[in-house]
Amino acid sequence: MLHILRHRANQTASDDLPYVGVAAWTTNSSPSTLLASIRRAVSGPERKELIALPESQHEVEMIGSDLPRPNTILLGASATETNFKRLPLSQYNVVHLALFGYVDPEFPDRSALVFAPQQQPTDDSLLQVREIRNLRLNANLVTLSACNTGVGPVGEEGVANIVNAFIEAGSQSVVSTLWELEDHATTHLMTVFYEHLGVTRKRRRL
Repeated sequence: MLHILRHRANQTASDDLPYVGVAAWTTNSSPSTLLASIRRAVSGPERKELIALPESQHEVEMIGSDLPRPNTILLGASATETNFKRLPLSQYNVVHLALFGYVDPEFPDRSALVFAPQQQPTDDSLLQVREIRNLRLNANLVTLSACNTGVGPVGEEGVANIVNAFIEAGSQSVVSTLWELEDHATTHLMTVFYEHLGVTRKRRRL
């Protein structure tokens, strides 16, 4: 990864490239989900019923308000793997994905981010490591607002995880997690992070 980033250092990205935010799991499955601590993790890709992440919509919208326009936001049923892949991903400077994360320690290429299901699916809603590597990105920042996205087995070439897949796809930097995330606390952390990032960007322009 260090070798890739060093050879990419001479590439420049425009500050005017927009932001894309994705929050698929925005609808409450039942009122009781608001009473418990909601975590952005799944135990396996076979799990069909996923509880809502009610704070994720607010998260991606607030972040969009702190970053330059224009921006693209995929919410709820529109936040499918297919719709995400159809975007001009190479044009986005910031990619923020508020989703469920799945880690497969035995077969790390199957680790994935879980998008919204489709009624007539052309994709399986799992953006797996092996698929992420084939994305064409030019982002200064990819933020993985999901559980355990920095986790993976360590091999001769480093950690096999979702983070390194996004770097191989073209991202200059990736914000990831090493643990499970609680929905409300994560939204607060992410909005504060981007608020400070916005202030830093403005100071550099002065």
